[in-house]
Amino acid sequence: MIKIRAATVGDAATIAAVRSDAIFNISHSYYDPSLLDEWAGSMEERVQRLLSNAADVRIIAEIDAVIVGYGELVTNENLLGACYVASTAGGKGVGKAIVAELERIAREKGLRHLQMESSANAELFYIGCGYRVVDRGKHPMRSGAVMDCILMRKELQE
Repeated sequence: MIKIRAATVGDAATIAAVRSDAIFNISHSYYDPSLLDEWAGSMEERVQRLLSNAADVRIIAEIDAVIVGYGELVTNENLLGACYVASTAGGKGVGKAIVAELERIAREKGLRHLQMESSANAELFYIGCGYRVVDRGKHPMRSGAVMDCILMRKELQE
């Protein structure tokens, strides 16, 4: 059974590890390995980024008390900011549970839509969650390199 709860500062290192696992181990054949390295960053960078980003809602998914997924919402930007699932939990409904909870929270906060930049490999997952492709773009990396992304949006019905 998947349990969703609010993320805490004490979860940061485990969340960062889940994020890294998802980046490196879930079908990222769309991207050059050097982009994956930069996307993931070092563990210290991942934890710092996690604790200092603009997300105002951070949730985790657990199976048997083990963190297997992470999601975030930036309400002032109507942004589904992240959804990462550990490779060991792929196909178990964790990603859909995270997205559904973030959408529930967004509706509760009065948001009428969510938008996001999806990685190329996650496009079909988000389409399956009801998001539509708005555009295809490039996400700038810190090094100046760019990563293909898909701009997506979903109207939130009451």
